[in-house]
Parts: sequence; structure tokens; C-alpha cells
Amino acid sequence: MAQRRTREPSKDSKLQPRWKLSPKAQREISGILLFLLGALTLLILLRVTRSAIGDGIANVLFALFGWGAYALPGVAFGAGAFLLRRGEATSMDIAWVRVFFAEILFALALALMHLIAAPADTGAVAQSGGGGGFIGWAFARAATYLLGTTAALVVLLILALLTLPTILG
Repeated sequence: MAQRRTREPSKDSKLQPRWKLSPKAQREISGILLFLLGALTLLILLRVTRSAIGDGIANVLFALFGWGAYALPGVAFGAGAFLLRRGEATSMDIAWVRVFFAEILFALALALMHLIAAPADTGAVAQSGGGGGFIGWAFARAATYLLGTTAALVVLLILALLTLPTILG
């Protein structure tokens, strides 16, 4: 009886995807996914639809970022718009220094929100998801330990203002 030989795929065909997307299509799909992620995050944070998973995600985001959690969907929308805009024009480089300083500004804003929201009992406010959350609490706690409450407020505000020229420039 003759044996049947099965044809094994070559090594090259195993490594290559079945379809190829152009870089423009990849950016557009990523941009749309970021828009969807931002919309889903916003709906979860506003608690439009209640569920155990959605409430758990909202509680974690509020515990980490406090009121700054509402900025996260905006970041996702902005990144999605950037990727979709890039698809129209030629390749554009990301200014990583601006991104870095925007992250510093976000952390300073969380600390300022936490200092303004609860100058007395900062830990309880962070635990309840208010102020700047645990991230804001950590920065505010370090600044008040080193400088005192009023000086920490002034120094954090000055540092936040110093980041703006790099972000906007």
C-alpha cells in the first residue's frame, strides 16, 4: 500500500502572517482601538452601566489616580486622534520629551489635587478614591514631609508651571 505524503509548510510560511497590513492601516486600526478604549473607560468611570468588572476597574482607577482618572479617557482619545491624523500625512516623529514632561505634569497635578482636597487626612481620601488617589497621595506626602504643607503646595505649583513651556513649546 502506498503511503501518502503530507506536504509540510516551509519554515518561511510559518513565520509570516496570513495577511499584510500597510503601516497606515496599522496606525488607523490602533487609533480606532484607542478611541474605543477611551470610550469604554469613560463609560466605566461615569458608571453608566454597572457591573462587577466595570465597578472593579473604576475603583482601581479612582484609587490610583483619584479625580485624575477622568483624564485617562482624554489621553486615549488624544493618542487615537494622533494616530489617525498620522495616517493622513507623512511619518511624524513623537516628541518623547513632551510626553515625559506631560507625565510629570500629571503626577504634579495629582499631588496638588490631593493637597487641596484633604490637607488633614490624606490617606483616607486616597483610599476612598478622592483627591489625587494613591499616586497623588505619595507625591503630596513626600512633599509635605520635606517642606511642610504650604511650601509643598507652592513648590508643586511652581514645578507644574515649569513643565508647561516644554510641553507647549
